[in-house]
Amino acid sequence: MTEMKQPDPVDILILGAGWTSTFLIPLLQSLKITHAATTTTGRDGTIPFKFNPSSTSQEDLHQYKTLPAAKTVLITFPLSGPGQSRKLVESYQSVHDGEGRVQNWIQLGSTGIFSAKEWNDFESPWNRENGRGIAEEELLGLEVCKGTVLNLAGLYDDEVRRPRNWVGRVAKSKADVSKKQVVHLIHGRDVARAILACHQNFSKVEGYRWIITDLFVYDWWTLMMDWGGKLDDGTDLRTAVFELMEETGVKALPRDTDDLGRRLDSREFLLRRAASRAIATKPSTNLLSQQRSIITAARPALVSRQQWFATSFQKRFASDEVKPTDSEAVVQAEASETAPEETAPEVATAADATSEVTGQGAAATQFSNSEKAPSDFVDGNPHGNVLYVGNLFFEVTEDALQRLFSEHGEVQKVKLIYDHRGLSKGFGYVTFSSAEEANKATDALNQQPFHGRRLSVQPHQPRERLNDNRRAFDNPRVNNPSKTLFIGNMSFDMSDKDLNDLFRDVKNVVDVRVAIDRRTGQPRGFAHCDLLDIESATKAKEILSGKDVHGRQLRVDFSQSTADRPQGDFPPRRNSDNNGPPRERRNYDNNGPPRRNYDNNGPPRRNYDNNGPPRERRSYDNNGPPRERRNYDN
Repeated sequence: MTEMKQPDPVDILILGAGWTSTFLIPLLQSLKITHAATTTTGRDGTIPFKFNPSSTSQEDLHQYKTLPAAKTVLITFPLSGPGQSRKLVESYQSVHDGEGRVQNWIQLGSTGIFSAKEWNDFESPWNRENGRGIAEEELLGLEVCKGTVLNLAGLYDDEVRRPRNWVGRVAKSKADVSKKQVVHLIHGRDVARAILACHQNFSKVEGYRWIITDLFVYDWWTLMMDWGGKLDDGTDLRTAVFELMEETGVKALPRDTDDLGRRLDSREFLLRRAASRAIATKPSTNLLSQQRSIITAARPALVSRQQWFATSFQKRFASDEVKPTDSEAVVQAEASETAPEETAPEVATAADATSEVTGQGAAATQFSNSEKAPSDFVDGNPHGNVLYVGNLFFEVTEDALQRLFSEHGEVQKVKLIYDHRGLSKGFGYVTFSSAEEANKATDALNQQPFHGRRLSVQPHQPRERLNDNRRAFDNPRVNNPSKTLFIGNMSFDMSDKDLNDLFRDVKNVVDVRVAIDRRTGQPRGFAHCDLLDIESATKAKEILSGKDVHGRQLRVDFSQSTADRPQGDFPPRRNSDNNGPPRERRNYDNNGPPRRNYDNNGPPRRNYDNNGPPRERRSYDNNGPPRERRNYDN
């Protein structure tokens, strides 16, 4: 019988290519780290492998021979109870002992083994009856290999595992909501980078279990208030949270961290040189990254929409045709030790902020600032029958407004304005069948209390939708071809996948800078893209122009970075140039009118000089009258 050929050795062997591998494998490929992966069925080019902890047959041992020798073996599926970790390691090593190396083993575990209602860190006691914890402890104690455990918090991504989708499962009733306290999270990309950090510097992490989170504590009530939803009995989720706040004396969200039960402290992993070197090379690509805000700009983790970060985004589309300079080559060599891809979310860094101004931004500010979402406008008000209704409580619904205004006439239409998250902006419009009814409603309801707020009701005065800037937007000036493209009118709801798809067919991309609002960390809706040459930029413009993403048609034009713009090639300033009339100055020159503070030849100052009359002193000298003293001498 012919002996089966042994697969070539690899750097990392992934036992169980599941959800984590969708982030880890692209990362390893980008860094040219050799790897192999298994699945139970052998799908997608993986090696078929199924761990059977109770089997002792030769057939079971044979499947280990199909696995390549590896420097690091990653276990992604759960092991439970005593004996399983030893069985897996010894079975693998029985067919790979001749490789002359001691493998590094990484087990992905769960933070569920920590049950103390306080802060838990990598040295905290764990539940000794937990099967997964027992298997992890066994791996760490094996002498035939080096082992480490990564205990992961709530795993999420941007498409399938979205935390806001968990609310319906964890909170079916008000009683469920009352029990919800803290939640910790970690994005799949950060898990991949943590695995890479262990592989590259295993001596720094071996022998310990590490808690892996994004370093934030999230209050479930805060998330529920932000996302909203319905309980099983139809109760509004925000209403339930508000009632619980009143019942428990909570005055504001988020609640105090010490009141949230079990908390996870994951700082130690980042403090290790191994992790910090591989994860924290750039502020926007470490576990602290706020790119994925779950809530709003002011809160630090996952938003319902994906934020963009320029420093990582630009590397994803870097072209192999670009020849880096010597200094760039050094930077790229250092960065190759880290994960090159990152989306976000969560606060704009200095690098993000400066990226906003590296390109020609006139068109950008024009596009982003003048654009309004279609929901911000209603039809004109030629008949005077449309009312603006402001200062609304954010929980007011269109039905509630319909009932209120129907008492004063026939309401044809009610429209509340929402932001990109689907949250009310606190104002809306009500359309009556006639101007007379609208005026009647204005007189009756303006400044009247409604849901705890005084309404602002007045006739709607529509702003003109095509102002000068907008006309310039619709009929833009054609810029000369350059190596830099301006891409405007980008939807704020674009995800990282959308950006990948957008640039998939674009070749020779050198740099992409997505503008970030430095105050909020949110995308501003435009980007600049540098390409290898003008020809590549022209082709890219043809590919991207007119593309529709999330209902918004991209505006693409040539732009110029300030470094590439020829000296003197600037538009004229508002203040006329040297050949025009002089600018008026408040401080006149010597030939002009005198200044307000006169020179020495002008009128004397109030405090006279030495030749003028003496100043009156309240305290007289020795020859003058004595000063009055309250405490008289003897």
